[in-house]
Amino acid sequence: MDRKSKKYSAHFMMWLNSYEMITIANTLFVEAIHLIALHTPRNLKREICRMMKELKEACNGQWSDLHFTIDTSVPTEEQYFKLISQKSSSLTRLVCQLGAGSLAYKWYDIATYIGISGQLRNDAKDILCDQKNDLTCKKATLPLIKALEYSLMHDNGWLLNKLNCPNFTDHISLIRNYIQKTGALDYCFVLSDIYMKRAIKQVEICFPTKQEAIYELKTYLESS
Repeated sequence: MDRKSKKYSAHFMMWLNSYEMITIANTLFVEAIHLIALHTPRNLKREICRMMKELKEACNGQWSDLHFTIDTSVPTEEQYFKLISQKSSSLTRLVCQLGAGSLAYKWYDIATYIGISGQLRNDAKDILCDQKNDLTCKKATLPLIKALEYSLMHDNGWLLNKLNCPNFTDHISLIRNYIQKTGALDYCFVLSDIYMKRAIKQVEICFPTKQEAIYELKTYLESS
């Protein structure tokens, strides 16, 4: 979606109430299932079951994400990865597997790696973005988790104490700069690249004769 389309969509959404949004979302979901049924030449029941399995994973992950925040304790990196495997990788697996037919099993790990890579990159970028509210909502994204771990080890938990202050939103710029100085953002970007390389490597293993298609996929993923 280009910038003009995004601006139009954002303007349009401002005029909708929550009931209208829910209705539109349900309509789009039904339309998506209809399109899948139209363009699935093989076992439709199997494809629908696969789709529902990944969508349930995504719903569970999204629900958990609403409550995955920082309070007086700090979630672990392991808990973070479990969450994004549900929330983000499930949707990537869904997209990749639906069009793969009998080769869908080959895309499971590939899509999981791509989903993790994308979520890591988004979470790192969002820390620096004024238009995102992950930090103000104290969402337990990996860059914040790693910065908190650093703070607990090196300065008696300054960052956790700052986040638990009643007026912590007045210090967002200070908190953001602190997170960046800990190296937490760099850690997430490096990890994102590692997972993307794993995905490309797995594609090369699974489809050794599709070099041109692999090159196009790699170019697209690296430009995203």
